[in-house]
Amino acid sequence: MFKRLSMTILTGLIVIAVLVGVNVLAGKRDWRWDATSNKRYSLSETTKAALRSLSEPVHAVAFFRPTDGASQTGDLLELFAAQNRDFTYEIVDPDRTPFRARQLDVRQSGTVVVQADSRSEKIMFPDEERLLNAVVKATSRSESVVRVVTGHGEVDVQEPGSRNASMLRELLTNQGASVGPITLAIAESVPEDVDLLLILAPAQDYMDHELAVLDRYVDRGGRLFVALMPEESTNLETWLEERFGLVRNEGFVVDTLSQVMSGDAMTPLAQQYARMPITENFALMTLYPTSAALFAAEAEEADAEDLPQPRGLVFSGEQTWLETNIQGLIEGSAEFNEGEDIKGPFWLGAFYNDPPRPTTRQPAGGMAESTIADDAQHNATAGSELPTTRALFFADQDFLTDDFITIGGNKDLVRNSLNWLLEREGLISVDKPRPVATFLVMTPLQRALITYVPVLIVPGACLVLAIVVALRRRSGRAARGAKA
Repeated sequence: MFKRLSMTILTGLIVIAVLVGVNVLAGKRDWRWDATSNKRYSLSETTKAALRSLSEPVHAVAFFRPTDGASQTGDLLELFAAQNRDFTYEIVDPDRTPFRARQLDVRQSGTVVVQADSRSEKIMFPDEERLLNAVVKATSRSESVVRVVTGHGEVDVQEPGSRNASMLRELLTNQGASVGPITLAIAESVPEDVDLLLILAPAQDYMDHELAVLDRYVDRGGRLFVALMPEESTNLETWLEERFGLVRNEGFVVDTLSQVMSGDAMTPLAQQYARMPITENFALMTLYPTSAALFAAEAEEADAEDLPQPRGLVFSGEQTWLETNIQGLIEGSAEFNEGEDIKGPFWLGAFYNDPPRPTTRQPAGGMAESTIADDAQHNATAGSELPTTRALFFADQDFLTDDFITIGGNKDLVRNSLNWLLEREGLISVDKPRPVATFLVMTPLQRALITYVPVLIVPGACLVLAIVVALRRRSGRAARGAKA
Protein backbone atom coordinates (compact mmCIF):
# COMPACT_ATOMS: atom_id res chain seq x y z
CA MET A 1 0.00 0.00 0.00
CA PHE A 2 2.76 2.44 0.98
CA LYS A 3 4.77 1.51 -2.12
CA ARG A 4 1.81 2.20 -4.41
CA LEU A 5 1.18 5.56 -2.70
CA SER A 6 4.84 6.60 -3.02
CA MET A 7 4.86 5.72 -6.74
CA THR A 8 1.74 7.80 -7.26
CA ILE A 9 3.28 10.79 -5.48
CA LEU A 10 6.55 10.41 -7.42
CA THR A 11 4.69 10.24 -10.74
CA GLY A 12 2.71 13.34 -9.83
CA LEU A 13 5.90 15.24 -8.93
CA ILE A 14 7.53 14.25 -12.23
CA VAL A 15 4.48 15.43 -14.20
CA ILE A 16 4.45 18.73 -12.29
CA ALA A 17 8.20 19.20 -12.90
CA VAL A 18 7.77 18.56 -16.64
CA LEU A 19 4.88 21.02 -16.86
CA VAL A 20 6.86 23.68 -14.96
CA GLY A 21 9.88 23.15 -17.24
CA VAL A 22 7.78 23.43 -20.39
CA ASN A 23 6.14 26.58 -19.03
CA VAL A 24 9.54 28.15 -18.25
CA LEU A 25 10.87 27.34 -21.73
CA ALA A 26 7.72 28.68 -23.35
CA GLY A 27 8.11 31.92 -21.40
CA LYS A 28 11.72 32.37 -22.49
CA ARG A 29 11.26 31.47 -26.15
CA ASP A 30 8.42 32.38 -28.47
CA TRP A 31 7.61 29.80 -31.12
CA ARG A 32 5.57 30.94 -34.09
CA TRP A 33 4.46 29.24 -37.26
CA ASP A 34 3.00 31.35 -40.05
CA ALA A 35 0.90 29.13 -42.33
CA THR A 36 -0.25 31.94 -44.66
CA SER A 37 1.03 31.73 -48.25
CA ASN A 38 2.34 35.31 -48.25
CA LYS A 39 3.74 35.17 -44.68
CA ARG A 40 1.36 37.89 -43.55
CA TYR A 41 2.19 37.34 -39.88
CA SER A 42 5.97 37.14 -40.31
CA LEU A 43 8.65 39.75 -40.89
CA SER A 44 10.32 40.09 -44.27
CA GLU A 45 13.97 39.17 -44.70
CA THR A 46 14.76 42.87 -45.22
CA THR A 47 13.37 43.71 -41.77
CA LYS A 48 15.12 40.78 -40.10
CA ALA A 49 18.46 41.74 -41.65
CA ALA A 50 18.08 45.37 -40.58
CA LEU A 51 17.14 44.46 -37.00
CA ARG A 52 19.97 41.96 -36.66
CA SER A 53 22.44 44.65 -37.72
CA LEU A 54 21.35 47.20 -35.10
CA SER A 55 24.43 48.82 -33.59
CA GLU A 56 22.67 50.56 -30.68
CA PRO A 57 19.61 50.10 -28.46
CA VAL A 58 16.27 51.17 -29.94
CA HIS A 59 13.16 51.79 -27.85
CA ALA A 60 9.66 52.24 -29.28
CA VAL A 61 6.85 53.88 -27.31
CA ALA A 62 3.36 53.26 -28.70
CA PHE A 63 0.61 55.60 -27.50
CA PHE A 64 -2.78 53.90 -27.79
CA ARG A 65 -6.06 54.30 -25.97
CA PRO A 66 -7.71 50.99 -25.01
CA THR A 67 -10.46 51.61 -27.57
CA ASP A 68 -8.06 52.27 -30.48
CA GLY A 69 -7.03 48.66 -31.04
CA ALA A 70 -3.35 48.40 -30.16
CA SER A 71 -3.22 44.62 -30.60
CA GLN A 72 -2.02 44.70 -34.22
CA THR A 73 0.71 47.24 -33.45
CA GLY A 74 1.63 45.30 -30.31
CA ASP A 75 2.04 42.09 -32.33
CA LEU A 76 4.26 43.92 -34.82
CA LEU A 77 6.43 45.40 -32.06
CA GLU A 78 6.72 41.97 -30.47
CA LEU A 79 7.97 40.51 -33.77
CA PHE A 80 10.56 43.29 -33.98
CA ALA A 81 11.71 42.69 -30.40
CA ALA A 82 12.08 38.95 -31.04
CA GLN A 83 14.77 39.65 -33.67
CA ASN A 84 17.12 41.64 -31.44
CA ARG A 85 17.31 42.21 -27.69
CA ASP A 86 18.43 45.78 -28.38
CA PHE A 87 14.92 46.55 -29.65
CA THR A 88 12.47 47.14 -26.81
CA TYR A 89 9.00 48.62 -26.70
CA GLU A 90 6.14 49.64 -24.45
CA ILE A 91 2.49 50.50 -25.03
CA VAL A 92 1.09 53.35 -22.94
CA ASP A 93 -2.25 55.10 -22.65
CA PRO A 94 -1.84 58.82 -23.48
CA ASP A 95 -4.80 59.70 -21.23
CA ARG A 96 -3.21 58.04 -18.19
CA THR A 97 0.29 59.38 -18.91
CA PRO A 98 -0.30 62.88 -20.34
CA PHE A 99 3.10 64.13 -19.17
CA ARG A 100 4.87 61.38 -21.14
CA ALA A 101 2.84 62.24 -24.23
CA ARG A 102 3.68 65.95 -23.94
CA GLN A 103 7.33 65.14 -23.36
CA LEU A 104 7.51 63.25 -26.66
CA ASP A 105 5.21 65.76 -28.43
CA VAL A 106 2.51 63.16 -29.05
CA ARG A 107 -0.91 64.66 -29.74
CA GLN A 108 -2.86 61.74 -31.15
CA SER A 109 -3.54 58.17 -30.14
CA GLY A 110 -1.96 55.67 -32.52
CA THR A 111 1.43 57.41 -32.55
CA VAL A 112 4.60 55.34 -32.19
CA VAL A 113 7.84 57.09 -31.21
CA VAL A 114 11.03 55.24 -32.15
CA GLN A 115 14.00 56.40 -30.06
CA ALA A 116 17.71 55.71 -30.55
CA ASP A 117 20.35 57.63 -28.60
CA SER A 118 19.32 61.30 -28.95
CA ARG A 119 17.33 60.83 -32.18
CA SER A 120 13.69 59.88 -32.61
CA GLU A 121 11.12 59.30 -35.35
CA LYS A 122 7.33 59.49 -35.06
CA ILE A 123 4.87 57.47 -37.16
CA MET A 124 1.12 56.89 -37.08
CA PHE A 125 -0.48 53.42 -36.98
CA PRO A 126 2.65 51.75 -38.38
CA ASP A 127 2.88 48.76 -40.66
CA GLU A 128 6.08 46.76 -41.04
CA GLU A 129 7.61 48.99 -43.72
CA ARG A 130 6.94 52.29 -41.93
CA LEU A 131 8.20 50.94 -38.62
CA LEU A 132 11.40 49.62 -40.22
CA ASN A 133 11.98 52.94 -41.99
CA ALA A 134 11.59 54.74 -38.65
CA VAL A 135 14.17 52.43 -37.07
CA VAL A 136 16.60 52.99 -39.96
CA LYS A 137 16.21 56.77 -39.78
CA ALA A 138 16.56 56.86 -35.99
CA THR A 139 19.75 54.78 -36.02
CA SER A 140 21.41 56.46 -39.00
CA ARG A 141 24.46 58.37 -37.85
CA SER A 142 24.40 60.52 -40.95
CA GLU A 143 21.89 60.98 -43.72
CA SER A 144 22.85 59.49 -47.08
CA VAL A 145 22.94 62.16 -49.77
CA VAL A 146 21.68 61.11 -53.20
CA ARG A 147 21.65 63.45 -56.19
CA VAL A 148 19.79 62.94 -59.48
CA VAL A 149 21.43 64.41 -62.58
CA THR A 150 19.10 66.74 -64.52
CA GLY A 151 19.26 68.85 -67.67
CA HIS A 152 19.30 66.14 -70.37
CA GLY A 153 15.68 64.98 -70.44
CA GLU A 154 16.16 62.43 -67.65
CA VAL A 155 13.37 60.56 -65.87
CA ASP A 156 11.59 62.77 -63.31
CA VAL A 157 11.76 61.47 -59.74
CA GLN A 158 9.74 64.25 -58.12
CA GLU A 159 6.24 63.96 -59.59
CA PRO A 160 4.22 60.72 -59.79
CA GLY A 161 3.55 59.46 -63.29
CA SER A 162 3.65 56.36 -65.45
CA ARG A 163 6.99 57.39 -67.01
CA ASN A 164 8.37 58.99 -63.84
CA ALA A 165 10.21 57.40 -60.92
CA SER A 166 8.66 58.99 -57.84
CA MET A 167 8.51 55.56 -56.15
CA LEU A 168 12.29 55.32 -56.53
CA ARG A 169 12.67 58.62 -54.68
CA GLU A 170 10.22 57.42 -52.03
CA LEU A 171 12.21 54.20 -51.64
CA LEU A 172 15.35 56.22 -50.93
CA THR A 173 13.75 58.73 -48.56
CA ASN A 174 12.05 55.96 -46.59
CA GLN A 175 15.49 54.52 -45.86
CA GLY A 176 16.86 57.79 -44.56
CA ALA A 177 18.38 59.30 -47.72
CA SER A 178 18.20 62.92 -48.82
CA VAL A 179 17.28 63.03 -52.52
CA GLY A 180 17.66 66.12 -54.68
CA PRO A 181 18.62 67.27 -58.19
CA ILE A 182 22.05 68.32 -59.43
CA THR A 183 22.84 70.23 -62.62
CA LEU A 184 26.34 69.35 -63.76
CA ALA A 185 26.45 72.22 -66.28
CA ILE A 186 26.63 74.84 -63.51
CA ALA A 187 28.67 72.80 -61.03
CA GLU A 188 32.44 72.79 -60.80
CA SER A 189 32.32 69.41 -59.09
CA VAL A 190 29.96 67.04 -57.36
CA PRO A 191 29.81 68.10 -53.68
CA GLU A 192 31.95 66.03 -51.33
CA ASP A 193 28.98 64.98 -49.21
CA VAL A 194 27.19 63.26 -52.12
CA ASP A 195 27.14 59.49 -51.54
CA LEU A 196 25.40 58.42 -54.75
CA LEU A 197 24.75 59.92 -58.17
CA LEU A 198 21.76 58.76 -60.25
CA ILE A 199 21.79 59.15 -64.04
CA LEU A 200 18.36 58.08 -65.28
CA ALA A 201 17.95 57.81 -69.05
CA PRO A 202 19.45 61.01 -70.51
CA ALA A 203 18.09 61.87 -73.95
CA GLN A 204 20.65 64.55 -74.88
CA ASP A 205 24.45 64.73 -75.05
CA TYR A 206 26.56 65.93 -72.15
CA MET A 207 28.85 68.93 -72.49
CA ASP A 208 32.59 68.37 -72.07
CA HIS A 209 32.48 70.26 -68.80
CA GLU A 210 29.79 67.92 -67.45
CA LEU A 211 31.80 64.84 -68.40
CA ALA A 212 34.82 66.37 -66.67
CA VAL A 213 32.72 66.79 -63.50
CA LEU A 214 31.75 63.12 -63.73
CA ASP A 215 35.43 62.22 -64.22
CA ARG A 216 36.41 63.92 -61.00
CA TYR A 217 33.52 62.30 -59.15
CA VAL A 218 34.36 58.71 -60.12
CA ASP A 219 38.09 59.32 -59.71
CA ARG A 220 37.55 60.06 -56.03
CA GLY A 221 35.57 56.82 -55.59
CA GLY A 222 32.05 58.15 -56.15
CA ARG A 223 29.08 55.78 -56.45
CA LEU A 224 27.09 55.74 -59.68
CA PHE A 225 23.71 54.33 -60.76
CA VAL A 226 23.07 54.57 -64.52
CA ALA A 227 19.92 53.56 -66.41
CA LEU A 228 20.15 54.03 -70.18
CA MET A 229 17.30 54.72 -72.60
CA PRO A 230 17.41 52.10 -75.39
CA GLU A 231 15.66 54.43 -77.84
CA GLU A 232 18.28 57.19 -77.49
CA SER A 233 22.05 57.22 -77.93
CA THR A 234 24.17 59.93 -76.27
CA ASN A 235 27.85 60.62 -75.70
CA LEU A 236 27.40 59.36 -72.14
CA GLU A 237 27.75 55.87 -73.60
CA THR A 238 31.16 56.81 -75.01
CA TRP A 239 32.15 58.03 -71.55
CA LEU A 240 30.95 54.77 -69.97
CA GLU A 241 33.06 52.78 -72.42
CA GLU A 242 36.15 54.89 -71.68
CA ARG A 243 35.86 54.92 -67.89
CA PHE A 244 34.26 51.51 -67.22
CA GLY A 245 34.74 49.45 -70.37
CA LEU A 246 30.98 49.09 -70.88
CA VAL A 247 29.26 49.07 -74.28
CA ARG A 248 25.57 49.22 -75.17
CA ASN A 249 24.80 47.57 -78.51
CA GLU A 250 22.26 48.99 -80.90
CA GLY A 251 18.99 47.09 -81.05
CA PHE A 252 16.39 45.68 -78.68
CA VAL A 253 16.29 42.41 -76.76
CA VAL A 254 13.46 40.14 -77.93
CA ASP A 255 12.23 37.42 -75.56
CA THR A 256 9.95 34.68 -76.90
CA LEU A 257 9.20 33.45 -73.36
CA SER A 258 7.95 36.90 -72.42
CA GLN A 259 5.73 36.90 -75.50
CA VAL A 260 4.09 33.68 -74.30
CA MET A 261 3.67 34.89 -70.70
CA SER A 262 2.77 38.55 -71.17
CA GLY A 263 2.08 38.91 -74.87
CA ASP A 264 4.98 41.34 -75.35
CA ALA A 265 8.25 40.00 -76.75
CA MET A 266 9.84 43.42 -76.19
CA THR A 267 9.79 42.95 -72.40
CA PRO A 268 12.59 40.49 -71.61
CA LEU A 269 12.33 38.54 -68.37
CA ALA A 270 15.30 37.75 -66.16
CA GLN A 271 15.67 34.88 -63.71
CA GLN A 272 19.45 34.50 -63.76
CA TYR A 273 21.71 36.77 -61.74
CA ALA A 274 25.35 37.08 -60.78
CA ARG A 275 26.57 35.66 -57.49
CA MET A 276 27.27 38.85 -55.56
CA PRO A 277 25.73 40.66 -52.55
CA ILE A 278 22.93 42.37 -54.53
CA THR A 279 21.47 39.12 -55.83
CA GLU A 280 22.48 36.70 -53.07
CA ASN A 281 19.52 34.31 -52.57
CA PHE A 282 17.56 36.39 -55.09
CA ALA A 283 15.09 34.10 -56.87
CA LEU A 284 12.49 36.58 -58.11
CA MET A 285 11.71 37.31 -61.74
CA THR A 286 12.43 40.83 -62.99
CA LEU A 287 11.26 42.37 -66.25
CA TYR A 288 12.64 45.16 -68.43
CA PRO A 289 10.23 46.78 -70.92
CA THR A 290 12.06 47.68 -74.14
CA SER A 291 15.62 46.88 -73.11
CA ALA A 292 18.90 47.00 -74.98
CA ALA A 293 21.91 44.78 -74.17
CA LEU A 294 25.19 45.57 -72.41
CA PHE A 295 28.61 44.11 -73.18
CA ALA A 296 32.17 44.44 -71.93
CA ALA A 297 34.24 46.45 -74.41
CA GLU A 298 36.73 44.39 -76.39
CA ALA A 299 40.38 45.12 -75.67
CA GLU A 300 41.89 46.78 -78.75
CA GLU A 301 45.35 47.18 -77.26
CA ALA A 302 47.55 44.83 -75.26
CA ASP A 303 47.57 47.16 -72.26
CA ALA A 304 43.76 47.28 -72.25
CA GLU A 305 43.57 43.62 -71.27
CA ASP A 306 44.89 44.52 -67.80
CA LEU A 307 42.23 47.20 -67.22
CA PRO A 308 39.33 46.57 -64.81
CA GLN A 309 36.26 45.05 -66.45
CA PRO A 310 32.53 45.38 -65.81
CA ARG A 311 30.66 42.20 -64.95
CA GLY A 312 27.17 41.01 -65.70
CA LEU A 313 24.55 41.36 -62.97
CA VAL A 314 21.23 40.50 -64.67
CA PHE A 315 21.05 38.05 -67.58
CA SER A 316 18.36 37.44 -70.17
CA GLY A 317 17.38 33.88 -71.11
CA GLU A 318 18.91 31.75 -73.84
CA GLN A 319 15.73 32.17 -75.91
CA THR A 320 16.44 35.89 -76.41
CA TRP A 321 18.13 37.66 -79.29
CA LEU A 322 19.17 41.22 -80.12
CA GLU A 323 16.92 42.49 -82.90
CA THR A 324 18.27 45.25 -85.14
CA ASN A 325 15.32 45.33 -87.55
CA ILE A 326 13.46 48.15 -85.83
CA GLN A 327 10.83 48.40 -88.58
CA GLY A 328 10.07 44.71 -88.18
CA LEU A 329 9.61 45.21 -84.44
CA ILE A 330 7.17 48.04 -85.09
CA GLU A 331 5.18 45.90 -87.53
CA GLY A 332 5.33 42.86 -85.24
CA SER A 333 7.05 40.67 -87.83
CA ALA A 334 10.57 40.52 -86.40
CA GLU A 335 12.21 37.10 -86.17
CA PHE A 336 15.68 35.77 -85.46
CA ASN A 337 17.92 35.86 -88.53
CA GLU A 338 21.13 33.86 -88.37
CA GLY A 339 24.10 36.03 -89.25
CA GLU A 340 22.23 39.31 -88.70
CA ASP A 341 20.87 39.13 -85.16
CA ILE A 342 22.87 38.22 -82.05
CA LYS A 343 21.75 35.25 -79.97
CA GLY A 344 21.37 35.63 -76.18
CA PRO A 345 21.80 35.50 -73.27
CA PHE A 346 22.73 39.16 -72.70
CA TRP A 347 23.57 41.49 -69.86
CA LEU A 348 20.48 43.51 -68.96
CA GLY A 349 22.36 44.92 -65.99
CA ALA A 350 26.05 45.13 -65.08
CA PHE A 351 28.15 46.16 -62.09
CA TYR A 352 31.62 47.60 -61.58
CA ASN A 353 33.62 47.46 -58.35
CA ASP A 354 37.15 48.56 -59.25
CA PRO A 355 39.12 51.78 -59.74
CA PRO A 356 37.81 53.59 -62.84
CA ARG A 357 39.83 53.37 -66.02
CA PRO A 358 42.16 56.34 -66.64
CA THR A 359 40.99 59.13 -68.93
CA THR A 360 42.88 61.28 -71.40
CA ARG A 361 40.09 63.84 -71.75
CA GLN A 362 41.32 67.43 -71.70
CA PRO A 363 39.68 70.04 -69.44
CA ALA A 364 36.83 71.94 -71.07
CA GLY A 365 37.25 75.63 -71.69
CA GLY A 366 35.56 78.22 -69.52
CA MET A 367 36.11 76.48 -66.17
CA ALA A 368 37.62 78.01 -63.10
CA GLU A 369 41.40 77.73 -62.72
CA SER A 370 41.07 75.47 -59.68
CA THR A 371 38.88 73.10 -61.69
CA ILE A 372 41.35 73.03 -64.58
CA ALA A 373 44.15 72.31 -62.11
CA ASP A 374 42.16 69.45 -60.64
CA ASP A 375 41.60 67.98 -64.11
CA ALA A 376 45.27 68.34 -64.95
CA GLN A 377 46.19 66.53 -61.76
CA HIS A 378 43.75 63.70 -62.54
CA ASN A 379 45.11 63.33 -66.06
CA ALA A 380 48.69 63.41 -64.82
CA THR A 381 47.97 60.61 -62.37
CA ALA A 382 45.92 58.58 -64.85
CA GLY A 383 48.30 55.68 -64.56
CA SER A 384 48.30 55.67 -60.75
CA GLU A 385 45.86 53.71 -58.66
CA LEU A 386 42.54 55.46 -58.06
CA PRO A 387 40.02 54.73 -55.28
CA THR A 388 37.59 51.91 -55.93
CA THR A 389 34.25 53.07 -57.26
CA ARG A 390 30.98 51.16 -57.22
CA ALA A 391 28.74 51.54 -60.24
CA LEU A 392 25.62 49.85 -61.58
CA PHE A 393 24.38 50.02 -65.16
CA PHE A 394 21.05 48.96 -66.66
CA ALA A 395 20.11 48.88 -70.34
CA ASP A 396 16.55 49.98 -69.58
CA GLN A 397 14.97 52.75 -67.53
CA ASP A 398 11.33 51.65 -67.62
CA PHE A 399 11.77 48.90 -65.02
CA LEU A 400 12.28 51.48 -62.25
CA THR A 401 9.43 53.81 -63.25
CA ASP A 402 6.16 53.97 -61.33
CA ASP A 403 4.41 51.70 -63.85
CA PHE A 404 6.80 48.77 -63.47
CA ILE A 405 8.83 49.04 -60.25
CA THR A 406 6.22 47.11 -58.23
CA ILE A 407 5.97 44.25 -60.76
CA GLY A 408 7.76 41.00 -59.99
CA GLY A 409 11.05 41.49 -58.18
CA ASN A 410 11.88 44.89 -59.72
CA LYS A 411 11.49 46.82 -56.47
CA ASP A 412 13.56 44.29 -54.52
CA LEU A 413 16.35 44.44 -57.10
CA VAL A 414 16.35 48.25 -57.11
CA ARG A 415 16.39 48.38 -53.30
CA ASN A 416 19.26 45.90 -53.07
CA SER A 417 21.17 47.79 -55.76
CA LEU A 418 20.86 51.11 -53.94
CA ASN A 419 21.86 49.57 -50.60
CA TRP A 420 24.93 47.98 -52.21
CA LEU A 421 25.98 51.28 -53.73
CA LEU A 422 25.51 53.03 -50.38
CA GLU A 423 27.45 50.22 -48.66
CA ARG A 424 24.47 49.16 -46.56
CA GLU A 425 24.75 45.44 -47.26
CA GLY A 426 22.92 44.69 -44.01
CA LEU A 427 19.69 45.80 -45.70
CA ILE A 428 20.17 43.69 -48.83
CA SER A 429 17.58 40.91 -48.94
CA VAL A 430 14.28 39.93 -50.51
CA ASP A 431 10.86 41.06 -49.32
CA LYS A 432 8.21 38.55 -48.37
CA PRO A 433 5.63 37.75 -51.06
CA ARG A 434 3.00 40.40 -51.53
CA PRO A 435 -0.66 39.57 -50.83
CA VAL A 436 -2.27 37.96 -53.84
CA ALA A 437 -6.00 38.05 -54.48
CA THR A 438 -7.33 34.48 -54.59
CA PHE A 439 -10.64 33.71 -56.25
CA LEU A 440 -12.76 30.59 -55.74
CA VAL A 441 -14.44 29.52 -58.97
CA MET A 442 -17.10 26.80 -58.59
CA THR A 443 -19.13 24.80 -61.06
CA PRO A 444 -22.97 24.85 -60.84
CA LEU A 445 -22.90 21.40 -59.21
CA GLN A 446 -20.44 22.58 -56.54
CA ARG A 447 -22.55 25.65 -55.82
CA ALA A 448 -25.66 23.46 -55.49
CA LEU A 449 -23.89 21.10 -53.09
CA ILE A 450 -22.65 23.96 -50.90
CA THR A 451 -26.13 25.51 -50.89
CA TYR A 452 -28.34 22.47 -50.30
CA VAL A 453 -26.18 20.07 -48.27
CA PRO A 454 -25.93 22.23 -45.11
CA VAL A 455 -29.40 23.78 -45.53
CA LEU A 456 -31.56 20.80 -46.53
CA ILE A 457 -29.74 17.47 -46.69
CA VAL A 458 -27.95 17.50 -43.31
CA PRO A 459 -30.98 18.83 -41.33
CA GLY A 460 -33.26 16.45 -43.26
CA ALA A 461 -31.03 13.46 -42.47
CA CYS A 462 -31.00 14.43 -38.78
CA LEU A 463 -34.80 14.71 -38.81
CA VAL A 464 -35.21 11.28 -40.45
CA LEU A 465 -32.77 9.75 -37.97
CA ALA A 466 -34.68 11.29 -35.06
CA ILE A 467 -37.97 9.89 -36.39
CA VAL A 468 -36.44 6.42 -36.82
CA VAL A 469 -35.07 6.46 -33.27
CA ALA A 470 -38.41 7.66 -31.87
CA LEU A 471 -40.35 4.94 -33.72
CA ARG A 472 -37.96 2.23 -32.58
CA ARG A 473 -38.24 3.38 -28.97
CA ARG A 474 -42.05 3.41 -29.21
CA SER A 475 -42.15 -0.06 -30.72
CA GLY A 476 -39.78 -1.29 -28.01
CA ARG A 477 -41.99 0.08 -25.24
CA ALA A 478 -45.05 -1.46 -26.90
CA ALA A 479 -43.36 -4.86 -27.07
CA ARG A 480 -42.37 -4.72 -23.40
CA GLY A 481 -45.96 -3.73 -22.47
CA ALA A 482 -47.39 -6.69 -24.39
CA LYS A 483 -45.11 -9.11 -22.54
CA ALA A 484 -46.15 -7.65 -19.22
